[in-house]
Amino acid sequence: MKPLFTQMLAIARYTVVILALMPLTPATAAEKLVIVLDASNSMWGQIHSTPKVTLARNGLETLLAQQPAQAPIGLLAYGNRRKSDCADINVIARPGERDMPSLLQAINGIAPYGRSPISAALEQAAGLLAGTGNILLVSDGPESCDGDPCATAKHLKADNPGLRIHVLSFRDSSNNSLHCLAENSGGQFALMQDAGQLAGQLLMQASATANGEAPKSGKADAPVDSTPGNLRLSAGAAGSTESLPASFLIYTADGDHVASFTARTEVSQPLPPGDYQVNMLWQADKQVQNIQVKPGLTLDQRFNLGFLGKLRLEAQNARQQAVDANFTLYSPAGEYLTEHLFKSRTSDILPSGTYRIKASIGDESQEARLDVTADAETTHVFQFGITQ
Repeated sequence: MKPLFTQMLAIARYTVVILALMPLTPATAAEKLVIVLDASNSMWGQIHSTPKVTLARNGLETLLAQQPAQAPIGLLAYGNRRKSDCADINVIARPGERDMPSLLQAINGIAPYGRSPISAALEQAAGLLAGTGNILLVSDGPESCDGDPCATAKHLKADNPGLRIHVLSFRDSSNNSLHCLAENSGGQFALMQDAGQLAGQLLMQASATANGEAPKSGKADAPVDSTPGNLRLSAGAAGSTESLPASFLIYTADGDHVASFTARTEVSQPLPPGDYQVNMLWQADKQVQNIQVKPGLTLDQRFNLGFLGKLRLEAQNARQQAVDANFTLYSPAGEYLTEHLFKSRTSDILPSGTYRIKASIGDESQEARLDVTADAETTHVFQFGITQ
């Protein structure tokens, strides 16, 4: 029980640190969104040994995790109940009926079975939105009933100017029949692995609408280059080209959350031109940088972590044999840093300074204060009295 409690405490501490990075600004006002989930039999197909339905669930979990807690999101699925029925379209939740955990539970409970009535499903989704908001189609395509999704998207947009259709799919080839849905409705097309990026775009779009900045019909008075730029993020020691795993949070200049990345050595994020704030967390080091993304250009932002050294820890029994132990590290200021559970050896890259280390096996524990020096390795072996 003790190791489990210790692990839960470590997770709680890390969560508190992540939350501390987030600006205390009001949540973005969210537009209505209806997710249309493809549950046709083809979603059992695999990509790199993983069923597409599993990839879809993971992509939606990523996307929903970035939406405001009370966002009005609905869910509709097709093909999940009957094998060869083009009328098999099922409204699972209207926008705002369910909270995020309930939506995710429903999504994870949908199993592919039948046909792909994409056009008819889009018509029903538009009805749930009463003509204004976003539809997100999650599908591998194509239509397998009698509909014409491209034509459907075009006439839905013509009848409902405030409607946009977005697509999360699995391939980005020129013959993907789902591209036209986004093109004909002013929406976005994204691959499943880019669900987090699409989530950020939806949030920024909702923020612009809430502030009265939604795109207007007709030609603009002056051309504005809205070509997305690209932001590349990394963090590493001074004088080193090696990148270390860090957490990055991206916000608009107004404090609206765009995207989050945890334990990444490098991040590449397409963004609309504009001003942003990037928060970086590594160990106990938090850095904030204001940046500007320009149309069509890549901006490299590298966070300097200073001069670092390596701390290597080992645990041995009375016979000088390796044994598994729990290691807890505290910063020079006495703050909890990290924990390694059930390891006989472990190593960490750390800033120069004196660290307090606690090692334990069962009821036996030891402590040591160790100096970490820049560009050097410090090794310490904890000797325990146990014989096994």
